[in-house]
Amino acid sequence: MRTAPALDGSASAEAVLAHHSKTFNWAARLIPRDRRRDFAVLYAFCRYVDDLVDEAESEAEAREALAGLRADLDAGVSEQPLVAAFLELAGARSIDPRLPRELVLGCESDLGTVRVADDAELLLYCYRVASTVGLMICDVAGVPEPEARPFAVDLGIGMQITNICRDVAEDYERGRIYIPATRVAPETIEAAVRRDDTCVQAAVFAGLQDLLDLAGDYYASAEQGMRYLPLWCRAAVLTAGRTYAAIGQVIRRRGPDAIHRRAWTTKGMKAHSTAGAALDLAVRPMFRRSGPAPRHDAELHRLLPDLPGVGGR
Repeated sequence: MRTAPALDGSASAEAVLAHHSKTFNWAARLIPRDRRRDFAVLYAFCRYVDDLVDEAESEAEAREALAGLRADLDAGVSEQPLVAAFLELAGARSIDPRLPRELVLGCESDLGTVRVADDAELLLYCYRVASTVGLMICDVAGVPEPEARPFAVDLGIGMQITNICRDVAEDYERGRIYIPATRVAPETIEAAVRRDDTCVQAAVFAGLQDLLDLAGDYYASAEQGMRYLPLWCRAAVLTAGRTYAAIGQVIRRRGPDAIHRRAWTTKGMKAHSTAGAALDLAVRPMFRRSGPAPRHDAELHRLLPDLPGVGGR
């Protein structure tokens, strides 16, 4: 089996992972060294796509960069080291070519002013920027069962909803409101960020709690699918999911003040998630391949369009 190509020192995939994501870098330590680099390349590529939007000098520059990336994906070659590394990884691990294209669409939707109308629009965004990553992890890990893929979609959705609840003020400053208007009106969110109004902040926080409840449904579903992952990466993915879910617990404890204070997990919380995951993998039957296969709750994907991994596609 081929491995991903070497990256130059300035674009080290593992350095990108270590610098940008404490949660995923922590979880990656549970993956064998010879496999860890594949996941680092995947993460670094996804971060690169996101940075094309967030670090561009202008919307026009970002759109031009994304168009160039699409051309590279279509051609299967790139002069950009991280993209070239990803393309070789994609060939070696048979990554569905539709997935990086959906990721690009999701990041492109962040350009300009962002307002999310309803839950259907929210879930599509979460799928594109996060579930695609979970599905590509399935490919990198060599998970052949189509039955596994809806659960990977759900883990991405749960994690991205958590991100949205964590970054309300930061996203607003970028012109982005991801909380659906059907849940909390955009002007209410603006007032909560801009004014020291405890009543308005409490209203937004109530909306965040509802979204965290929704994320909890997706996390719970995702855990049912952990059994499909090979043993060498099962603990890492379960730990990453639980560590992200713990961010939601921090948000809940902070109350309305969480709108202005970015929540994160401590090393102690990460260690607790790791130990809990290891124990559950050892003793709980649901995490073993033996026994009846879990049934995915189709209601969780009811609002999603026909996309890779949705409903087992």
